[in-house]
Amino acid sequence: MPDTNDTLINLSFSMHSGPGTFALLLGSGISQGAEIPTGWEIVCDLIRKLATLEGEPDIDNPEPWFEEKYHEAPKYSFLIEKVAPSPTARQNLLKQYIEPTDSQREQGSKVPSQSHKSIAQLVKNGTIRVILTTNIDRLLETALGEVGITPVVIFNDDSLEGAMPYVHSPCTIIKLHGDYLDTRIKNTPDELAKYSEKMNTCLDRIFDEFGLVICGWSAKWDIALRDALYRRQNRRFSSYWAYPRNLSSEASDLKDHLQAIPLQIETSDNFFQKLSENIGALQTFERPHPLSVPLAVAQVKKYLSENKYQIQLHDFIQEETNYLCDQLRSERFNIKNLQIQKGQYKPIFQNRMHEYEELLKMPMGIFTTYVYFGTNHSPKPIVDAMERLLQKPYTEGLVIFVNLQHYPALLLNYSVGIAALEAENFGALFSLLSKPISNENGRPENSLKHLQAGYIFGSDATKLVPTPQEDIDYYTPVSDYVHGFLGEQLKDLIPDSRKFDKTFDLFEYLVGLIFVDQNFQDLTNARLYGPVGRFKWKYRLYGLADRPSPIEEFFQRGISQGNNWGLLHAGFFNGSVERLSACKTAYDTYLNSVGQHWL
Repeated sequence: MPDTNDTLINLSFSMHSGPGTFALLLGSGISQGAEIPTGWEIVCDLIRKLATLEGEPDIDNPEPWFEEKYHEAPKYSFLIEKVAPSPTARQNLLKQYIEPTDSQREQGSKVPSQSHKSIAQLVKNGTIRVILTTNIDRLLETALGEVGITPVVIFNDDSLEGAMPYVHSPCTIIKLHGDYLDTRIKNTPDELAKYSEKMNTCLDRIFDEFGLVICGWSAKWDIALRDALYRRQNRRFSSYWAYPRNLSSEASDLKDHLQAIPLQIETSDNFFQKLSENIGALQTFERPHPLSVPLAVAQVKKYLSENKYQIQLHDFIQEETNYLCDQLRSERFNIKNLQIQKGQYKPIFQNRMHEYEELLKMPMGIFTTYVYFGTNHSPKPIVDAMERLLQKPYTEGLVIFVNLQHYPALLLNYSVGIAALEAENFGALFSLLSKPISNENGRPENSLKHLQAGYIFGSDATKLVPTPQEDIDYYTPVSDYVHGFLGEQLKDLIPDSRKFDKTFDLFEYLVGLIFVDQNFQDLTNARLYGPVGRFKWKYRLYGLADRPSPIEEFFQRGISQGNNWGLLHAGFFNGSVERLSACKTAYDTYLNSVGQHWL
């Protein structure tokens, strides 16, 4: 048998390189994790209910009881009409099997499983367009609806005849056994033994035109579906059969006929989540090709050059922001079920940081260009993007990974802020540092409260941040790391490394100063504090530096201009040089009180 990891990787590359060329064939194993009964389990329960109505409760063998009583195989349509005569009664009865109560929904029962959610992401990113399933529930439809996809659903010949061709639909679901609200669902051996001519024609075409990924299907009872697959002769695309345990004899024989590649998996949830993550990673790392960021930057410069491109510029920025947020919300970054073995925290944590960084390269290039050259353009797109990034897509999971979801916002905040400061675009800088609001804690809070290294990384995660040497305790490892990363990303805007160093340090100090202004109206508060960056150790104890500080020189020049200084005129410190001076004194006093051991 091929190595499982290699096979999954091969499948991931195949699906990524040929989006839409694979169809999924899903069985009851996909929905069992969501505690949804199979069609046959529903039939057996309906027989028990019918037996109770007939005065024979607690029967042991539903199927033989029914055949002895009615001299025929049990049929779903007959049972549902007997147990629930009226349409309303039938609908209410069926909801008990498939639709979750409020309590079940809270417990995660009868709602889309990880498999359904991951499949929905595969549909959303264009990897999958056709899904065949023997399940009668609507969990796939629900999961797709949650990501904004409305599929074409075929569950009988009537819906097949009136359906939009699958080549024109973002997703087509063919429910081979029917839908639970349709009394024509298939359950008995006779019903599963053959399909209509229309359905066979449809299946023949799909099996001829698509590769297959089969999962959660035993192949034991579905004679007509097996026959359709045995008719498949064309193998232009590969087939993969994912299964958690041994295949049934029927499935094994069919696998050999299809020349399907076996893929042993732990669970369908684990399989589809990993598959979705792999393809998401391939799409993401393909997106920011080294040439694509310069091209995007050139596009922004073009749009900024003339007012006639205002709409194109808006649409371009909006499209990239939407793409970024969609990626951050994708299953690839889901941390709810993230399991990490002992000793693996650091590599996995650093890998997640690097994934965020790759994803941010394009938006950073776009927004830094926007504020550096677009001094007359509205900063609203920046504020909107920051507020969207401040919304954590996932709130359950390991705390260090929950908090790390603000790392993309921190990178965008730093990069755009440094570019705006370097260009003296104080209006954009004021909007960036003052206007984005987060409601994460149930109340409106300024973004700077959530964009501190200590808030995002904390003492535990700070130890996991990449450093030049692992055996050294760095004073400000997050600040040092971000400085190194952004120095490379912003070198086209600020090619002089010494100039970048000064602007980076000044930005960090300014963020701390603005944080004090925003959060401490009373500057005599004994608990006054602010974020501390690499400038603290670089210039020793701030305010007692034994050499001229670029930060001090910047504020001396600005304060000498009084309230006419561009920084104050933009709105910082309420436009008051007195408030600025008071905040600076308070912040410097705090800085002098921390890090005594750094001397």
